[in-house]
Amino acid sequence: MSDGVPPSVADRKINYFVADWEGNLIASCILVIVPNLTRGARPYGLIENVITHPDYRRQGVRKCLIHHALQSA
Repeated sequence: MSDGVPPSVADRKINYFVADWEGNLIASCILVIVPNLTRGARPYGLIENVITHPDYRRQGVRKCLIHHALQSA
């Protein structure tokens, strides 16, 4: 940890996405950009740990969050 920031937060290859409603965290996911030595050295992304609070499921929150993560990749 450097300057109080965990290494995973400071790593630019790891991107955190959150959805909030009225200041409350209702969903989150992580996009990891992985360096690659094959396929022309093009990196690829993995979306992990997609979590939505039970009270906000089946309302499109997860879909919007994943769409936002994909747009940033």
